[in-house]
Amino acid sequence: MPSFIAAVVMVVMASTSFVVGAEPVDGQKLTLEDCIRIALEKHQSLSVSDANVAMAEALYQQAMSAYWPRIAAEVNASHADQDRTYTLQGQFDLPQAVGGALTSVVAQSNPQYAQALQSGLAKPISAIPINMDVKLFDRDVLTSSINLTYPIFTGLKREALVAQAEKGLKLAEESRRKTTLEVVRDVKKYYYAAQFALQMEQLADDTLERFKVLEELTERLYQHGSMKVKKTDYLRTKTTTAITRTMLGEAKYARELAHEALGNAMGQEWDGRYRLDEATDASPLSEGLKQLVDSAQTF
Repeated sequence: MPSFIAAVVMVVMASTSFVVGAEPVDGQKLTLEDCIRIALEKHQSLSVSDANVAMAEALYQQAMSAYWPRIAAEVNASHADQDRTYTLQGQFDLPQAVGGALTSVVAQSNPQYAQALQSGLAKPISAIPINMDVKLFDRDVLTSSINLTYPIFTGLKREALVAQAEKGLKLAEESRRKTTLEVVRDVKKYYYAAQFALQMEQLADDTLERFKVLEELTERLYQHGSMKVKKTDYLRTKTTTAITRTMLGEAKYARELAHEALGNAMGQEWDGRYRLDEATDASPLSEGLKQLVDSAQTF
C-alpha cells in the first residue's frame, strides 16, 4: 500500500548521512589551504601580474635616471682602398707687380719665352695654375667622441615623468593584489562547489543502494502474493529507483565538472590527479554588512 511505501522511504531518507567520501581518483589529498597555495604558485595570471610589476619598476627607474647626467660615447672605424685625397683645380691670380717681376725672371732664364713675349705670341704671367691632390686621411680611420649632458631646466618634464612612473607602479601593485584575491576567491568557490558535488554524489549513491533494497523487498512481497503490496507499489518503487540512478549519474557529472573547474583555478595540468580532504565548515562572517561594504570600497 502507499502508506507502507511512504514509511519505508522515510526510513531510507532518515538513515542517509551526509558523509564526504574521498574522491575516487588516486593522487594527492588536498585541503583548502593546499589548493590556495598551489594556485598562488602556479596560476598564470599571477605570473603576468608579477611581470607587470617588474615592468613598472623598470619604468620608474628609467624615469628617475632623468635626474642624473647623461654620458654618450661613440667610436667609428673605417677602411678604404686608398688614401682620402682632395683634388684642387684652378688658378691663382697674382698681383700685377708680382706677375711682372715673375715674367722678367722667366724671360731672362728662357730666351725663347722672351722672344715670344716681344713678338706678342706669349702673355705675361698673371696667374699660377693649380692642379694637385691633397691628402686628407689615411686608408684606415678611427674616430671617437664622448658627450656629457646634464639637465638644468626641463620645464617640469622630469617631475612629470617620475610622477607618472610612480602611479604606474602603484597601479601594477594593486592590480597584482586584485588578481591574487580573485584567484583565492575562485579557488574557494570551486573548492566548496566540489565538496558539495562530492556530498551530493555520496548522498545519491547511498540513497540508490537503499532504494535497491526497497525495490527487492517490494518485488519479493509482490511476487509472493502479499495483499499489502500491489503492482502499482512495485512499479512506483522501480520508477523511484530509476530516477535515483539518473540523479546519481548527474551528481557524478557535476562532481567531475567541479573538480575540473577547481583544477583550472589552481593552475593544474589538464591531466593532474588529486583528491579533496574532508570538508570543514566555512568560517562565519564576523563583520557586519557596512564593514564589508567599506572594505570593498577601499580596496
